[in-house]
Amino acid sequence: MIGPSAETLVALGAKDSFLIVVEQEVWRLVTSGVLHAGLIHYFINMFALFYVAKAVESVHGFWAVSTLFVISSTGGTILSAIFLPQYITVGASGGILGLIGACLSDIILNWNLLFNDFVNPERRSRFAHAKVLVVLLLDVVVNIIIGMTPFVDNWSHVGGMMYGFLCGLSTIHMVSPRFFGDERRSHKYRLVTLRSVGFLVGVAGFISSSIVLFSGDGVTNLCPDCTYSKSIVSSRCTFQTPNQSGNRLVSCVTFPPMVEEKWWYCDQCDRAFAEGILDTKSGLFIEIRMTCPNESVETVAMQEDWPQSELGLLQLLPSLCRDHCS
Repeated sequence: MIGPSAETLVALGAKDSFLIVVEQEVWRLVTSGVLHAGLIHYFINMFALFYVAKAVESVHGFWAVSTLFVISSTGGTILSAIFLPQYITVGASGGILGLIGACLSDIILNWNLLFNDFVNPERRSRFAHAKVLVVLLLDVVVNIIIGMTPFVDNWSHVGGMMYGFLCGLSTIHMVSPRFFGDERRSHKYRLVTLRSVGFLVGVAGFISSSIVLFSGDGVTNLCPDCTYSKSIVSSRCTFQTPNQSGNRLVSCVTFPPMVEEKWWYCDQCDRAFAEGILDTKSGLFIEIRMTCPNESVETVAMQEDWPQSELGLLQLLPSLCRDHCS
């Protein structure tokens, strides 16, 4: 990413669940949304923010955009702290997805006008509105798919979009159909219903997720379907290699599925380490004693085609972990 180390990001205010919950550094829920992992991360997010925020601000103003961004970013970070406590998180993606969610709520609130024949007599204008909707939905899908790759926090993306959508439903201005001569009361009831749902669900979600976060210990994944096991080391956790169930399907998917040699894996086998056992007569490695991510120890006999150098065995270690660790 051409940027600082993880330690530097933590010092600057990145999301660290342990520090947020145990050390009460609650401000990290906000500051992580304005930090970036490096120049590449920064410029990609700023490019997206410029186009999305500019569109929303031109209609709803600076304060609406600022409020939507902060609420979405903070809400997404809370969900990330709950479901991915073992990772630090930085980036404005949660806030940006929140603005996209607000755009979608704007379209829902003003649907009757955007696709109304009287307001848009030309077919071209209705087609332009439909194109915007398709682009927004495509943007959401692409971001969620990107979030299923390693090192991308999909909980922050999905959470930010969800809170932005709910916040938009409860606050974004709806153009009154009466302006165009439509006096039906059903529009008023529809508006009140959407406003109520957006406000109540959004506030309830924000409060309940905050309670769940701060009732934990900042290191244990609180998702009931998780496959991680806690093992305290220096007040932190090491985690068991997960299988393909639980929240990993939300934040990471091993890909591609039908190929033996994957482009990336969603496990913790980069945390495995080992020591080589030498034959005193030949000076060659005869077996490897590997400590798995769940701290179990596996002894693997050397194969004839395996490298005898320490560097070669180090490169072989992740695949050995996947084959032999439970």
